[in-house]
Amino acid sequence: MFKKVKQIFLNKVLIYLITRYGTFFIQFISSIFLAVNCGAYYFGIWGFISMLINYISYVNLGIPYSVNILMIQNKSNGQLIKDYIANSLVLNILLSFLIILFGIYYYLVGISAFDKYQISEYFYLICIIGIVYHFDSLFGTIYRVNNRMFELAFFQSVVPVLIFFSIFITKGKKLLELLLWMTLLGELLALLIFIVNKKIPWGGKVTLKGVRDVLKKGFHLFIYNVCFFLIGLSTRTIISIYYRVEDFGYFTFSYNLANAILLFLQALSVVIFPKIIDKLNSNKNSDIIYMLNLLNINYVTLSYGLIFIAMIFFPMFIYFIPKYHTTLKLINLVAITLLLFTNSFGYGSYLMAQNQEKRLSIISLISLILNIVISMVLVIKFKLTYEYLILSTLISYFVFSYCCTLYTRKRLGQITNPISVISDFFPLRLLIPYLISVLLILFNFTYLISLPLLVFVVLNITEIKQIIGTIKVIILRPTIVDIDKNT
Repeated sequence: MFKKVKQIFLNKVLIYLITRYGTFFIQFISSIFLAVNCGAYYFGIWGFISMLINYISYVNLGIPYSVNILMIQNKSNGQLIKDYIANSLVLNILLSFLIILFGIYYYLVGISAFDKYQISEYFYLICIIGIVYHFDSLFGTIYRVNNRMFELAFFQSVVPVLIFFSIFITKGKKLLELLLWMTLLGELLALLIFIVNKKIPWGGKVTLKGVRDVLKKGFHLFIYNVCFFLIGLSTRTIISIYYRVEDFGYFTFSYNLANAILLFLQALSVVIFPKIIDKLNSNKNSDIIYMLNLLNINYVTLSYGLIFIAMIFFPMFIYFIPKYHTTLKLINLVAITLLLFTNSFGYGSYLMAQNQEKRLSIISLISLILNIVISMVLVIKFKLTYEYLILSTLISYFVFSYCCTLYTRKRLGQITNPISVISDFFPLRLLIPYLISVLLILFNFTYLISLPLLVFVVLNITEIKQIIGTIKVIILRPTIVDIDKNT
């Protein structure tokens, strides 16, 4: 008994997840206090600044994604891994120069779309934060593949913790400035930890071929990731342009609140993703199908359960924040929209592991264009209020999941008619409670919001038992997520 308890407390995966979940709780509380202490106007500006930082962080040329896959696929070749890392660092330095040029352009010429958010005095800080983040992201990827969880947890937690303490110091515009400085400090501290702990394998050779290999592998991964992230970000951008700063503040509040729930699953995905790529990088269709089913049960099903539970508690949070009481419908809409992208997790990972980055990039680009077109139609043609623009993202995530599943089934030699594809990534046990929640939200039947959870539990009894079993395995055998360098 004592040995098992000791195992649990020394479990690096469990410790990592606890620190991440603690951080997400802090982010959740911070979002609420920031919304109150900043007010809708300044919170809208902070949302716009955060969005710009997101844009800069997404434009990473696919470097960390490329290094992640290449390190896993060549895990037994230490010198080759060192070469990939050395060449990725050179690419990161070149990327930093591009960000600096972007900052100089803004300083000399300006960008009219930014004017109403009055961020000119903060822009240089935003660029510096973006540069440091790119190095942190690369080093974080390296540490994760090397099964180092502490440094990764620190990198992902330090900024939210510093922001949390900042919200009690000041308010309004001064709080806005403090948040930026704390974000920069957090990124620098993470960079220091990565360097000081000396777990990055230096000594690689920088060659034109090495740079080209990293870029070649990373380019389509970059297009895929940036387009996929831009699906949600483009909706926020359109709202920031066509609606009031206060409206964008309300949307930012709703998005942060809903997204905080799924961050719990994103923490798990960071832990298991390298292992998933390792397992899906196989020639045995039976093993791949088994792994995909495992992901659909343990990752996707758990995501749905968390969101359905959260929707019951959202009204309670709103009750204590009267300024944002009108956002409940939007919070629920954002929650079920963000939920939908989890359906593609296994299939996207499979295509990535099978070197189908080009296919993924095309799918994500089509989905992004679809999202922008639908959003613009809703704004310009139908002149809907900002709450309903999130429906364009919902449709785009559905199309993305459908296409990923379609091409996965084609490669595995499975049936590819529409019904088979949809039932694969969206089985009835998830589709039924999902559709119920959509109808309840759109028609404002909030008093019945617990119904989707009840239906979900009834339809997923077997899957819930399996999820509990998986959690026990991870607690007792943390090495299950490690990348074995010798196989």
